[in-house]
Amino acid sequence: MTLVLEDDHVAQLLPMADCIDAMEIAFRDFANGGVNLPRIRYRSATSNPDVTYGSNIHIGTVPSLDVAAVRLGGSARSTAAPGQGAEARRPGERSWGFICLISMRTGELLAIIQEFVLSGLRVGATSGLAVKHIARDDGSRGSATRYRPSGSGPTSRGGTSAVSPRLRDAGPGLREGWATRVQSGP
Repeated sequence: MTLVLEDDHVAQLLPMADCIDAMEIAFRDFANGGVNLPRIRYRSATSNPDVTYGSNIHIGTVPSLDVAAVRLGGSARSTAAPGQGAEARRPGERSWGFICLISMRTGELLAIIQEFVLSGLRVGATSGLAVKHIARDDGSRGSATRYRPSGSGPTSRGGTSAVSPRLRDAGPGLREGWATRVQSGP
């Protein structure tokens, strides 16, 4: 039976530490021959001349878990708004995406997961892994307190806090000061 998880389920069931562990397995498998194809993007006109549809597709495998994944993301965008990503107004102001998990042993569809929340967790976990394997906790150059993840705000800070004892165990002043530096950039 295929498991169906919506964003609320993902938020309740996947703590950042577990997401970091899963991403570490996926990166290790990729380094050892797992598949991670470049994303495929396309745009299409719709029946409404003021709206275009854009899609973003990712394909990858985690051989040690016998799982393949296909991410299908998409959004309707106003043709009147300039810019990319969050800068472009979208009808409904929401991107929609789903991840299909497939058994590499049987071909069975294991799960369909709504990915709006999961995408932010994934980005945060990736930032957390960078801190775990690269940064030092001693406050020096390259330390976790100087690391500046890009683009995903609270989820990146959640990932770095999950792996950095200096940030995790620090008082609110250090965490808030660090968050301000992250948001303001170098």
